[in-house]
Amino acid sequence: MTNWNKTLWNWKVMVMVVIGVAGLAGCNAPAPLPATIDQHAIFTQAAQTLIAGLTQAAPAATLPPTTPVEAPTSFPYPMATDTPPAPTDTPAPSATPLLAATPSPTVLFEDDFSRQSWYVESTDFYEFEYVEGRYRIAVKTTSSGYWSVRTQNLQDAILQVDAERESGDADGYFGLVCRHVDGDNYYALVIGNDGFYGIASMLDGEFEFLEEGLDTSGAIRKDETNRIQADCIGERLILYVNGQKLLEVQDDSMGEGEAGVIAGTRSGDEFSALFDQFVIYQP
Repeated sequence: MTNWNKTLWNWKVMVMVVIGVAGLAGCNAPAPLPATIDQHAIFTQAAQTLIAGLTQAAPAATLPPTTPVEAPTSFPYPMATDTPPAPTDTPAPSATPLLAATPSPTVLFEDDFSRQSWYVESTDFYEFEYVEGRYRIAVKTTSSGYWSVRTQNLQDAILQVDAERESGDADGYFGLVCRHVDGDNYYALVIGNDGFYGIASMLDGEFEFLEEGLDTSGAIRKDETNRIQADCIGERLILYVNGQKLLEVQDDSMGEGEAGVIAGTRSGDEFSALFDQFVIYQP
């Protein structure tokens, strides 16, 4: 038995022991998942690299196996312009509507990251870890992105997460992944600390932004938490931040897949983001 398998088995045993004595709030034991969600969804399937521009290949980590594999070395990637939070008078994310323009969806899965059920690993290229009740993705290579997704296949879904830049270069990005089929096929709906936002497609190993922009309205809150929402419904991909619609595109390249979070760099070589309150809704 590999070290990873031993670790995973021990973790499962621990869950079985503590789940009967721990409540949903303020504990490390996984809460029962809705019947519509596969119980195996408490484990993260993958954390993998997408390389953009002219840069060396960085290995991708998958679960299982744990052995890194080489990622493609060049994707078309429009370069556009992601340090500790500073106090402001801007309303806290709790003041943001739970969902933007979406009536009474069904909650399929939610995680406040108070319990460790997502991918965790640290290498020379990336870090996935828990920090004070939040999930952290750190990127250590130029023009690279790393994602972590749940092992639940979905068609139409509404995703939401509270996220902020923790540290790193100004042109990094962070956000949500939907319809993740594998490392070569998925959508990413992201924002940057400088006001950048975009909806990207990774299709057959080619990564490109379908559309992007620069927010001048102040919807994206610099150096503080932003509530990001991604609607992946039919051919429509819609990006919201703090209850305000930023962008909508239509694309039918991928009709279903997994959902999760992503962070990445563009011209810089170091960036980290913190994630909290991840929710998957069925519209």
